[in-house]
Amino acid sequence: MIVKLLQEIQVAQNTEEYDMEATIKVVLLGDSSVGKTSIVTRLKSGKFLAKHAATIGAAFITKTIEVPSNDSSTEKRIHMEIWDTAGQERYKSLVPMYYRDANIALIVFELGDVSSLQCAKTWFQDLQDRAQGTQVIIVGNKYDLVCEEHSGEVTIPAELQGLPYVAVSAKTGYNFDTLNKIIISLVPESQFKTLSKNNEQGNILEINKKKSGSGCIC
Repeated sequence: MIVKLLQEIQVAQNTEEYDMEATIKVVLLGDSSVGKTSIVTRLKSGKFLAKHAATIGAAFITKTIEVPSNDSSTEKRIHMEIWDTAGQERYKSLVPMYYRDANIALIVFELGDVSSLQCAKTWFQDLQDRAQGTQVIIVGNKYDLVCEEHSGEVTIPAELQGLPYVAVSAKTGYNFDTLNKIIISLVPESQFKTLSKNNEQGNILEINKKKSGSGCIC
């Protein structure tokens, strides 16, 4: 009886499916009006809102994305806790508190606006001073407002070179698939936790207990 039960448990273990989940904190940084809130809205709902109130302090949303996997028995998901920070000068002193424990920072500038790109350097330097372990993605937004030739000529400042960079349009959704892929690539395997989809082993034990009529399985 014990041998049979162990065999049943082994079969259950071999056929069990798993979920793998990771929870990460993502913070958006950048000057006012570069489109951080629109990026968050696009990430969350896939939509664009033409009008929205200016962010005061910070706003928080969550978003879950599926991670492609070659293993059909395993599903991987990333739960993103996304913090949209204010870009106005009067709120900048509040922003650093949202850096804390951030896994990824999206530093956003407006394509075609050289001053916002230069300001991205300041955001990066401040982030480095306060949260050195945070991964950084440089995001050029409002691709829809510039011609393809111009957007391709963006010269990333030396201080930001070597960091992942993507040009997007929160309005049209252009390149958000690429942005998601970059985010996924920056989440280490060690960040994922394994969760069982089912509990076949527990079910087998329960069935055998009922069959025995007592607590003994011998």
